[in-house]
Amino acid sequence: MVYNQVQYVRFNTYGNTARKIIHTPAMPKKAVLPKPRSKQKRKVIYVDPVAFLSIMVAFCLLLTMTVGIVQFASARREAAQMEEYVARLSSENEELSQQYNSGYDIQQIAKSAKALGMVPRDQVQTVSIQVTAPQQVQTVTLWERIGTFLTTLFA
Repeated sequence: MVYNQVQYVRFNTYGNTARKIIHTPAMPKKAVLPKPRSKQKRKVIYVDPVAFLSIMVAFCLLLTMTVGIVQFASARREAAQMEEYVARLSSENEELSQQYNSGYDIQQIAKSAKALGMVPRDQVQTVSIQVTAPQQVQTVTLWERIGTFLTTLFA
């Protein structure tokens, strides 16, 4: 058997191809470590100031509301006592008026008045007199003028 002799052409001859770059392993760069910071004190807030303030405001509102309710109840009790006192005074006034009216005799008072020279009102002649007082001239001071100017300016 005859084999065909095949010769391969090598195109990789010196100068016609790009040279293969041989990489030399680069020295690993030293990692730049962060500069050590001085230890700062951590601010630790054990109580949230906003929450504390809101709780205090709520407490103050609750306290003022409680004081208002107590004052309102006291005012209602006082108003009830005053109504009772007014009712008592009204009944006492009625009783005293009846006692006063029953304590004198109108006929006897009329006789005593006539004996003293008094006359009934309808028998007396009445005269009406009108008097007009002269108007005083008002002097306006400087401050009154300034006050009037400012009130008209801002009104």
